Amino acid sequence: MTTNEYDPQNRLVKTTDPAGGITQYAYDAEGNRTTVIAANGATTAYTYDNFKRMTGEASPDRGNITNTHDISDNLKTSTDANGNTATYDYDLLNRKVKTTWQDGSIATWNYDNCTNGIGRLCTLTDGSGSTAYSYDTEGRITQKVQTIGNAILNHRYTHTDDGKLQSETLPSGATIGYTYTQDKLTGISLNGQAYMSNIRYTAAGQVASWQWADGTTYQKTYDANGRLKTFSLGGIVRTLSYDATGNIRGWDDNGDAAKAKHFSYDLLDRLDGYTAAFETQAFQYDPNGNRTATTDNGNTTAYGVAANSNRLTQIGSTAQVQDANGNLLNDGTHIYTYNAQNRLASVDGTTAYSYNADDQRVKKTVPTGTTLYAWDNDRIIGEYTTANGAAQQATETVYFGNTPVAVVQNGNIYRIHADQIDTPRVITDTVGKTVWAWDSKPFGETLPDEDPDKDGLTLHYSQRFPGQTFDTETGLHYNFHRDYNPATGRYVQSDPIGLDGGMNSFGYVGGNPLARTDLRGQWWQTTPPVQYLTVSYDARTRIVNINGRFRFYGNRNTSQLQTLFLNGMRNTWNRRVGIFDVRLNVSSDNASDRSIEITDNTRLSTTDSTTAWVNVVGGREMHLHNTRSSGWTAAHEFGHFLRLGDQYVEGPRVNGQRTNRVRPGREGTLMGSDNGRLAEIEVACTIDRSSNSNFKPEVCGAWNGR
Repeated sequence: MTTNEYDPQNRLVKTTDPAGGITQYAYDAEGNRTTVIAANGATTAYTYDNFKRMTGEASPDRGNITNTHDISDNLKTSTDANGNTATYDYDLLNRKVKTTWQDGSIATWNYDNCTNGIGRLCTLTDGSGSTAYSYDTEGRITQKVQTIGNAILNHRYTHTDDGKLQSETLPSGATIGYTYTQDKLTGISLNGQAYMSNIRYTAAGQVASWQWADGTTYQKTYDANGRLKTFSLGGIVRTLSYDATGNIRGWDDNGDAAKAKHFSYDLLDRLDGYTAAFETQAFQYDPNGNRTATTDNGNTTAYGVAANSNRLTQIGSTAQVQDANGNLLNDGTHIYTYNAQNRLASVDGTTAYSYNADDQRVKKTVPTGTTLYAWDNDRIIGEYTTANGAAQQATETVYFGNTPVAVVQNGNIYRIHADQIDTPRVITDTVGKTVWAWDSKPFGETLPDEDPDKDGLTLHYSQRFPGQTFDTETGLHYNFHRDYNPATGRYVQSDPIGLDGGMNSFGYVGGNPLARTDLRGQWWQTTPPVQYLTVSYDARTRIVNINGRFRFYGNRNTSQLQTLFLNGMRNTWNRRVGIFDVRLNVSSDNASDRSIEITDNTRLSTTDSTTAWVNVVGGREMHLHNTRSSGWTAAHEFGHFLRLGDQYVEGPRVNGQRTNRVRPGREGTLMGSDNGRLAEIEVACTIDRSSNSNFKPEVCGAWNGR
């Protein structure tokens, strides 16, 4: 069990993990976090100005960073440990309009002057080219045009009257259509022909099955805890089993024990053992999650980590060399260089990468040709490669939510069969023949079989773990903001968001790649079972859909009070907040695993009482007082259901009752002030925490137990 300790101001000062590792936090007199000491002794220090703005970070992983701010509190300059300074300019609305980097490269943001563009980003221009947007009258994107050199990648969208995505036209000209029944996606078409139909869901909202175009059925089943139990992978059915803490213990395919795989974990849920028919692996870690040794089929390789740091210094006898920012420069096989934006720019002098100002790779050049990348919803959806003078090959991925379900390659359609975390594992043609398979080791270092049917025809597909694209020239997986090395199970650059992405800035998914993903190369998340409270976010439209169903009970439970509290949630949460459009749908359901007690006694103890409370962070029990709780109270407690912490600290007791004061900077917010309004940061943290990300309490608000 993890235990937390707090100081008299209710600030987190110490965390002890189940393995005995201790993480410590210190603060200045203004409440700013000044020091973090990780379980392995890695110490990160922060400095602030008189306005509580962070001006410096001293990190053992990514070096020393200094920041300045303008009079509107916008970040004005940031200088990294390599001495590269980025300078930011803003308009009168505090929107970023220009960034200038140390090497003279410039990016500009233009607003308001495109179709229905008032208040919206219209054009982003940088050294790689430009990205232009058009919108409908509701602010939904109707067209996105990426210009990369002389190439144009045009992506078009249409929407239903109530805002759902209705169709897409991909840069290759391929079209995707979406159909809905009672607000649920029930069909996907490709190029005007049915591809997936009769999509069905469980009572808890989880995908249960669908029909492919040839009439065959894809099916998933779940256990009593809502965890995925069985699913199809081409011609096989995979069955998962779990240990007592919910980690995947193993699986078998079609019930064949000889082909089963087994997994074990340490006290921190890190994978420490893997066994299959013809291979075994074991992993050892230091207290902060750095791999210290790997044993592969009996052969052990030791890893060296710098003292009081997370930097990798040695793999076996091979030195690992980093720059001041923590970027890998030389791994004994390849030489890596980085640009002023701190992104991997070239490898061995023969491969070059280009990025746009959104930090997205848009071009790769290798000796044999060039690949362009199209982006949508913060993920690569298209690769367009010209090699050895041949005609361009377009490879585009179609998604059902976060699950890849089809690849369209030069007009040919193939089915993608993904695993429990939405990693593509099998690709079949439209008659079910397997044409690509990736049966990798847990951390992904195995190459796929691109001709499993041995007919001499290969299918190249580069997507790997969610958010990752394979680079043949290095063996690395490009992962949006960073590059992941599956051979070491860690990133080759430090996390660009520092400790906000986790205590180990090089670690990958906390050492558990079977259940966790990192879509952006910044922080990991798991995919929790969908029960009676769901949150979904469309990065394209900024729409946040929150659906909740609750079982009401209690000695003062009435339909009138149910309506009062549900309307309080709706009135507070159902609104536009900053860049987000929040859409809340809540109702009563006696079968729900989320309960709300309406009572005349909400006392927590004999010495402390309150009008409302939720049992634990992300808990399933809310308690409301029949007369002292208001609709706003219910909306505030609903925030706790969504794993938001209170934004106040405990003050002195008055007449035996505790009093609170708002956490600085959170005045007037829903989780900070009485009758406060929903704030943009609270919506952002709702999105993150609904995905079980490991965002730290200091970012999204500490939970104080109420």
